[in-house]
Amino acid sequence: MFQVSRLGVEFDRAGEHVIYYSKEAVERVFKVTHPGQAGLVLRAVPGAEGFNVTQSAAVPLEYFERMIITNEVWGDDVIFEGLIEGDLPSLVISQPLLEGPHPEPLQINSFLSGQGFDRKDTLMWYRPTDGLAVSDTKPSNFIRTPAGDILPIDLPVRFASLQMT
Repeated sequence: MFQVSRLGVEFDRAGEHVIYYSKEAVERVFKVTHPGQAGLVLRAVPGAEGFNVTQSAAVPLEYFERMIITNEVWGDDVIFEGLIEGDLPSLVISQPLLEGPHPEPLQINSFLSGQGFDRKDTLMWYRPTDGLAVSDTKPSNFIRTPAGDILPIDLPVRFASLQMT
């Protein structure tokens, strides 16, 4: 079980999580899923180009799978920290605190295109070389470093070769 006393001040409230500073490490934040929820997952629906990717509520195993893929693909350092008990439990992860300005949509498009992704719709991209799909590619899910690098944060990801129905 996760000890809520480890949570610092609330940093942000987003679609999938409530984000808190860590009392233990200034360079990390805790992200707590909304009670009874496990974030979002990508799903494939048959479409004109083979499939269309959509986003829907995840079950915990899908949420953990997403964190593993994020760590592997983007070099993130997302750690599962535990579970907050309750009538509707919450999952707790931690990740590095990344601060900086959000890039412009054209910078995000350039970054994703440079990574081999093709746009599927406004916020959804697919990389045919390995079947990786990413969604929710809005500016608030990216940070631009002082060196000009674009870092994705909190992107729902999934390999299309996995069961996506």
